[in-house]
Amino acid sequence: VWLFDTTTGVTTQITDEPVEFSFNPSINADGTRIAFESSADINGGNPDGNGEVWLFDTTTGVTTQITDEPVEFSFNPSINADGTRIAFESSADINGGNPDGNGEVWLFDTTTGVTTQITDEPAGFSGDPSINADSTRIAL
Repeated sequence: VWLFDTTTGVTTQITDEPVEFSFNPSINADGTRIAFESSADINGGNPDGNGEVWLFDTTTGVTTQITDEPVEFSFNPSINADGTRIAFESSADINGGNPDGNGEVWLFDTTTGVTTQITDEPAGFSGDPSINADSTRIAL
């Protein structure tokens, strides 16, 4: 994942993992937070190599792992304008509400650390969420 600053013309590398991939970035309105998907073992937090959702803070340089599921995958993050909420898709049973492993949409609140299941499809998948600026709506 890379960050290009259109004001300065500077490109900054956000991830640098030699084996796995990081992709699908979503940046908040002021460019200080970037949610992305990665199967890399960033900071030793993903040794199983599953796709997980991460958050990079451009002001501190800190990368935080949002999901940590040993069997399933979490992907397609979408971050709101102030960077406090991230909608994403996951086939994991994050809070015990998805034992069938279908793709569901979830919402992570960075201020509380709480992950909420948005959809519950007993057959089929919900995915590719897009969250609006004030996080009052999520398109699926």
